Amino acid sequence: MYKVSYHLQTEESYQTADRLAMILDEYTPNNSIIETGHGWLISWIFEQKPDLEELAGLLSVKAPALKMEQIDQATDWLEEVHDTQAVYESERFVFVNINAERVTSEKMVVKLDSSHAFGNGAHPTTQICVDFLEGLYIEGFVPETALDLGSGSGILSVVCGKLWPEVHVQAIDNEDAAVEATKKTWNQNNLVGSRLTVESEAIDENFSINQPADLICMNILPAILRQSAPAMQKTLAPYGRLILSGFMEDQVDSILKSYYAQGFVAKDLHKQNGWGGAVLMFAEAEKS
Repeated sequence: MYKVSYHLQTEESYQTADRLAMILDEYTPNNSIIETGHGWLISWIFEQKPDLEELAGLLSVKAPALKMEQIDQATDWLEEVHDTQAVYESERFVFVNINAERVTSEKMVVKLDSSHAFGNGAHPTTQICVDFLEGLYIEGFVPETALDLGSGSGILSVVCGKLWPEVHVQAIDNEDAAVEATKKTWNQNNLVGSRLTVESEAIDENFSINQPADLICMNILPAILRQSAPAMQKTLAPYGRLILSGFMEDQVDSILKSYYAQGFVAKDLHKQNGWGGAVLMFAEAEKS
């Protein structure tokens, strides 16, 4: 196996690094992005030795800027990434990799063991959602039920579980690997297992649950957000809150238009490093 790495300089945003990483998805789905303090280190793993000149052309960079090394096939390259991931801190949380031996912080600790594909807490859309959840907590909003749609590694499920100790979280993702990752993240953060339900299900206009949720988090692709707007009108409790993210700044208006048509209003909007997020509620609830 071969690892190819490229260092993106500090002035570039995570958004740029993420786009660069995805350019080679056709060649390999295995990639990682690490904040180094001097920019972003992007790495790709290949089964066969790649042509650096070809990769450089695809990435629009000079071939010498790409560093390649052969790695042992038995090496868990994701574990290697996790061991070097930087800690991310929010207002009330500190996010660390599962192998961190000691964490000295007065904040709540969230331990992660996740791949780039399922989220490691570093992506701006995850941070936007965490900021929104903390804001709701500070306002005194107390949900009995929370729904994490597109749960990935389960970061947002865990944040909900730690902010509101009595909440029951229902996490849903259409990928079986994400379902298992969510369960693992929940358990390794010492949360009560009975407070979490995890299911594999498609998220679209036909999505439904038995009982409307007080809080819904959706950090997923823009197309799915738009498509799911009618379903969310039936899924959110009358006085609930709906958190949306996963879209770029220039997509905010088109995303919100789909939800305004379903009777939602924006309670809060946030932008970070080119990405956007919103907290919505029903217009009728806001009036009362």
